[in-house]
Amino acid sequence: MEEKNVGGRPPLYSSVEELDKAIEKYFNDCKKDKRPYTMSGLAYALGMDRRTLINYGKDDRFFHSIKRAKEFVEQSLEERLISTSGVATGIIFNLKNNYDWKDKQDIDANVNSEIKVKLTDD
Repeated sequence: MEEKNVGGRPPLYSSVEELDKAIEKYFNDCKKDKRPYTMSGLAYALGMDRRTLINYGKDDRFFHSIKRAKEFVEQSLEERLISTSGVATGIIFNLKNNYDWKDKQDIDANVNSEIKVKLTDD
């Protein structure tokens, strides 16, 4: 008896090998065209949106492939952040929102610490 699809659209990739080949093609095309690697760009190249790509990463079959691709994009962004001269706001935004990077603030909660405020009328 033939299995029926319980709902939703059938998967675009039925094997890990097929997905890995498509991911590799995206990264090679970006390198050739000198375009940055992005997760939304990868999703588009794979024929899906970013949310669907994230859902593929929740599937045990595709988890490693998606995780590895995401780590590759993160590593590339981090390298660009370090080597960027000028404004890196977009890269920082991406790393914070897609890779759980955070700004760290050290706050001295000592009651005896001095608080200095400088007011100017510029």
